[in-house]
Amino acid sequence: MKLNILEQQKNVLLHREELSASLTFDAQTPSNADVTKAIADTVKKDAETVVVKRIKTHFGDRSAEVSAYVYDSKEKKAEIEPKKKEKKKKEGEAAPAAPAAPAEAAKDTPKDAPKEDKKEAAPKKAEEKKE
Repeated sequence: MKLNILEQQKNVLLHREELSASLTFDAQTPSNADVTKAIADTVKKDAETVVVKRIKTHFGDRSAEVSAYVYDSKEKKAEIEPKKKEKKKKEGEAAPAAPAAPAEAAKDTPKDAPKEDKKEAAPKKAEEKKE
């Protein structure tokens, strides 16, 4: 994998460098982690301050265009970059206790008024239509 930086622009307001690079590779498209490490090695910064925004491959070609940000510090990256969403847990895993509590409370509350029989209301409408 070979990384060639095409454009490097300093963004003082956001405390980062915005990079555009070309990437050539031999096998499959490299993962974001591989590209992050390659960019960090090239610009001589910590890999935790690098954010790969896009890896755009060319169909049938072993090359890609990369767009990435290199922040001045981990703290600035944490401030500016949007947070990743947490994955929802599946049914088999332990569920949080908060949603289970209201369900139990609903079972314990007495029902004040009995529900009306919907079966009786339906035949009356049918009789009205016949007339």
